[in-house]
Amino acid sequence: MARLPIDERLEEIVRTVRAGRDVVIAAPPGSGKTTRVPAALLDAVEGGVVVLEPRRVAARMAARRVAEERGGRVGDEVGYSVRFESAVGARSRLVFQTEGTFLRRLLDDPAVEGTSVVVFDEFHERSLDAELLLGMLREVKETLRDDLRLVLMSATFDAAGIAAGLGAERVEAEGRPYPVEIEYAPRRKDERLEDAVARAVAREVERAGSAAARGVLVFLPGVGEIERARRTLEPLLAGRGVDVLPLHGELPAAAQDAAVRGGGRPRVVLATNVAETSLTLDGVACVVDSGEARVLRRRPGELVDALRVEPISRASADQRAGRAGRQGPGRCVRLFAESAYRGLPAALEPEVLRVDLTAAVLTLRAWGVRDPASFPWLTPPPPGALESAGELLGRLGAVDADGAVTAVGRRLAALPVHPRLARMLDEARRVGAGEDAAVVAALAAARRVRRRVDPTVARSDLLVLLDLFHRARAARFDRGTVERLGLDARAVRGVDREARQLARLLGRGPGGGATDEALLRCVAAGFPDRVARRREPGSARALTAAGFEVELDPASAVRDEELFVAIDAVAVGRGRPARVRRASGVDPEWLEELFPAAVASVDETVWNDARGRAEGRRRRTFGALVLDERPLPLLDPERAAALLADAATHPRRLAGLREQRLAGLLARLDCLRRARPELEVPTFDDDDLREVVRAACAGLSSLDALERAPLEEHLRARLGPDVGSRLDRLVPKTWTVPSGRKVPIVYREGQPPVVAARLQEWFGTAESPRVADGRVALVLDLLAPNGR
Repeated sequence: MARLPIDERLEEIVRTVRAGRDVVIAAPPGSGKTTRVPAALLDAVEGGVVVLEPRRVAARMAARRVAEERGGRVGDEVGYSVRFESAVGARSRLVFQTEGTFLRRLLDDPAVEGTSVVVFDEFHERSLDAELLLGMLREVKETLRDDLRLVLMSATFDAAGIAAGLGAERVEAEGRPYPVEIEYAPRRKDERLEDAVARAVAREVERAGSAAARGVLVFLPGVGEIERARRTLEPLLAGRGVDVLPLHGELPAAAQDAAVRGGGRPRVVLATNVAETSLTLDGVACVVDSGEARVLRRRPGELVDALRVEPISRASADQRAGRAGRQGPGRCVRLFAESAYRGLPAALEPEVLRVDLTAAVLTLRAWGVRDPASFPWLTPPPPGALESAGELLGRLGAVDADGAVTAVGRRLAALPVHPRLARMLDEARRVGAGEDAAVVAALAAARRVRRRVDPTVARSDLLVLLDLFHRARAARFDRGTVERLGLDARAVRGVDREARQLARLLGRGPGGGATDEALLRCVAAGFPDRVARRREPGSARALTAAGFEVELDPASAVRDEELFVAIDAVAVGRGRPARVRRASGVDPEWLEELFPAAVASVDETVWNDARGRAEGRRRRTFGALVLDERPLPLLDPERAAALLADAATHPRRLAGLREQRLAGLLARLDCLRRARPELEVPTFDDDDLREVVRAACAGLSSLDALERAPLEEHLRARLGPDVGSRLDRLVPKTWTVPSGRKVPIVYREGQPPVVAARLQEWFGTAESPRVADGRVALVLDLLAPNGR
């Protein structure tokens, strides 16, 4: 085997591990750490070696490379284990494994019996699973396995800082063996990415010459970009003897092998960032870097984290360039400017800061961690993300009120999917929903299955998709048929692949043929927080059990269901309801069967504003939703009086009481206060009046009853006997005219009091009538004999 830079440090690494120390290895791209370090450790320890890879492609390829270098084949001494696929035999001691699969193994076997060393490859990517595994394995070392050794490897990360934090030894290897020339060739304004790629690749192929066996590796954000670039390149390179091969995680293993190893002819490999680390592509001496990648980020309201196209980091750009110098001098053509490179972030932030944490929190609960915030995170996650994850797990029935994992939670943690999907599959397994449930789960997780939406009405958008999917599958996913059905060909094949894998998780059971009701129950099981009830019949707006408002997209087929699940609920703007593109009908009875603890029957006293009275009601609720209610006799008189007081002291009603019921008494008090300030007559602002009204509401339950209540008496009670007696004596309600008739005095705040009587009734009056010990003169309204 050819010597690689990491070979110079293998003896030091092995010696450190044998001495009982953990190791942090910093080695640039092309140094050989992925294959040489695990093999050296395998020869140095008695137990097994597990190498954790962030991607399935890297795990498979690295296992095959090491097996070949050791003269064996995969499945014997060296094996691999990835999601839904395993090549591990009874003799396998070195296993390359994706982080997620090892995480589930660790939950079943915390002592990791038979394993001596766990190697974290490409740790700089800081995936969420790697973060969890590192913390969990550190706890294993402290409690169960002080002989277990951890080795962290990466080309670009803070080796010194992480080594210090872990108390590990640090080993650094030399750089890549061959130089790489960097050229910047930015995309022209309005130039499509596939056209920029074709321009750069054509030039590199021409430069290499027809006899060259050089390969070109093109980094693109995703599968869609790869397909567009392939369709552009193939006609351009036709007749040049150059193969154009895709490389991404969705390809079959044979197609991945062909891209990585080549077939002796020059080739152009169009790859996502699966080719950024771990893999060496034979014959590749040129890299064309788009400068973009799809990055996993949490998108609130969607079922799974979304992959968004973003500029890469400088660390990723350096990693990509390093792919060109693994087997000889190389070139890297960057389709962006040098100034853009300098402006890139140094590294991508850890996943724990940007993805949904529900599955991670469930894993920690199953591990026995009651407070996920206390877990030894390398990078502490946002507290709000931990809190919302815990709330969802509680709604799913995965944890109890104390945060302990339930039997349901343990079953969900064992499934390699988001806890929502796991809850759907768990319910499907319970009711025997069969393969259709796996298809529905895969459709629920898929983001863009349809290219065209035909108007229809159905109980569930997922049932509409399920019917279209079966028709596409029956046609063997013929492109023409798929497009006539309005589906995306690539997406629907992905659904088929995912559905078959999920069906295997369900185990043996009825194949297909599940009733619509059984399937929709499974959907409801995964979305207890997103069960929504329309604001009113026929309205697109609805309130969810979690208390936020949503609005059905006009394209949704769910038109008639009063209750439905908002499968996605994507924010569309500040202050606007989240938009629901896919929904699924719900029967209220399912909620009581699926989540009995969340359905509450409450007898309560409530205010009926339309009738102006407090009433007794029995309400059945599910979170923030009222499922149904019926009237009851008044249950709580004190609560009824409080509700009446709240209604009566609303600013509008309080102003009416002041003007219509209390204006005269308040005006008399104002008159006495201005005439006799030394008496310190109290004032009554709105807060004081609220207290008066609340006192008057005692024992009452309706606005009609309050109308009959002696409101003035309650106000006078707050005056005290001295002020009350002075008020009646000094500021009387009536005045006796010479005719002997008592005439009412009209008081208005801020104005002199007025008394009105016929002119002849005042005959004999010698001086102006006065009140308040003669300090306030009455204004006389003199009336004609007809009272005008």
